[in-house]
Amino acid sequence: NDDDDDDDNNRDKVELDMIPLSYDHTLIREDEVQRIKKSKGRIIVNTRGFQRVIPSIKEIPQTEVREKKLALAMSRSLGHLILRNYGVSQEPEFISKRVEHEDIVVLGSDGLFGILNNEQIKDIVEEHFHLDVQQITKLLCRTVELICKEKKIHSDNITIVIIKFNFIGESSIYSKFINYHSKKSMKNNVNNIERTGTVELIDFNDDHNNNDNDGLTSSNTIIND
Repeated sequence: NDDDDDDDNNRDKVELDMIPLSYDHTLIREDEVQRIKKSKGRIIVNTRGFQRVIPSIKEIPQTEVREKKLALAMSRSLGHLILRNYGVSQEPEFISKRVEHEDIVVLGSDGLFGILNNEQIKDIVEEHFHLDVQQITKLLCRTVELICKEKKIHSDNITIVIIKFNFIGESSIYSKFINYHSKKSMKNNVNNIERTGTVELIDFNDDHNNNDNDGLTSSNTIIND
């Protein structure tokens, strides 16, 4: 009836604020780049156009860099025994925010945030706020897949966890993991996320290659009204 149509129209007009909960430790952040350069680390661009931090070639020959794969796609890492001497930091960054009723937290790997930025994700969540977290998670995954297909680019593995806080009833959480590598890799990775909630796995087998990342850069976004 007309009342239901009015409810649907009003329900779609949710306006949300987007609050970043992290800033990726990438090689385009000026503060990260300066720290690496001061420590004699070098930032190069490989044949596929991806940036990597490597040791000083005056101290470690380039052949050894290749053999030992001493090239990292991120500016921070937990205890890299060699690159920690060349500006790759193990120090974490902390951001604290107050969580309110009906806030939504979007956690994702670079398979998500490497394709969609915070504003794009906020727009999708805002438009489909009335859906449950499982549907929103699947929608984000589908959006990434469509963009990659349209632009003919490869996405890295996609892990998305969405939490919707409810201080009146029960909070809801849903996680989705898409692996673009082998089933063996998928089996190893799922153990790390299965305790976060309902996990859905999709294996696209070995026909998909990743985008040559040597590590995982994750991003977090909190969205509230």
